[in-house]
Order: sequence, then C-alpha cells, then structure tokens
Amino acid sequence: MSEPIIRKNKSIGKNLNMTVYGGLHYIRGNKKPYFSITADIKEGHRDYMSGCCHEDIEKVYPELSDVIALHLSDINGEPSYAIENGYHWLTAVQGNNQWEKDTGKDYVDIFSHYVRISRDDVIALSERIKDKGEFSEWVNTQKPRWEQEAQSIIKKHNLVLFGDYYKEE
Repeated sequence: MSEPIIRKNKSIGKNLNMTVYGGLHYIRGNKKPYFSITADIKEGHRDYMSGCCHEDIEKVYPELSDVIALHLSDINGEPSYAIENGYHWLTAVQGNNQWEKDTGKDYVDIFSHYVRISRDDVIALSERIKDKGEFSEWVNTQKPRWEQEAQSIIKKHNLVLFGDYYKEE
C-alpha cells in the first residue's frame, strides 16, 4: 500500500498546492511501524518541494502538529533510539557532549521536542540525571505516556498502517 493521503491538494498560494501523506509506516526488517508525515508541494503540475516539510505542513494544517511531534516515533510513541539519541541530546543540555560544543543550537528545545516534555522539565531532568543508566530508567518511565499519546493521535487522525505487511508479535 502506498503512503495514505491525510490532507489533499490544498492551495497554498502562488499556484502551489500541498498534499500531506502520513500514517504508520512499516518497512520489513524494522521492529515496529513508525509515525510518518510528509508532503508534496506542486507548482502547477511540477514538483516544487517534497519530504518532511514539517514547518510548511504545520502552517497550513496546524491540527497536524501532534502527528508531526511523533514523526519517526514507533507505533507505541517511543522516539527512535530513545536512549541513545535522547542521552546524546541530554548531555548536550548538560554541557557534557564533546560533539555538541559551541554550535549555537538550543539543546533544551531539541531535547524537549525529542522526548515531548516542557523546557522546565528538561532543565529539572538535566540536573537530576547523572549517567546513561539513570536516563535509561527515566525512558522506561515515559513509555506508558508515549504509548497513550500515540494511541490517542492514531485514533484522532484515523492513521493507518502502510508499507510492508506487519504482524504484531
């Protein structure tokens, strides 16, 4: 099955039209399906832009911001590589990440979007978590919340599974 259309062919000005695709994408070999939301923007009949385009999607369809927040999270709402990527960004918030020094990035913002918590909660967490083991334990406490968010968004937007055949084990 091809990627399902969740918003179709809306005029966004200057002879541009946007179609938004999304759902739960499963690729054989992955452990689970993951949230996906992308767009095709056409100028007349020509391709103008395509891909994640999340800022553009959100401007035209603000009601899809919750789906955008889960992009690449698995069907249970867990961010991709939650422990590895999350710990990378948390250590950047803490100033302890050799790969993320003096880049000018807002690490609190990046991490808050990644694990879907407030900026204040990021600051509190960064002061409390001392190592990857503690962070892993924190991730495990978030899984019920992430799953509840995911199920709510799947239902709200009638998201469907697409891609390769998937059978839950």
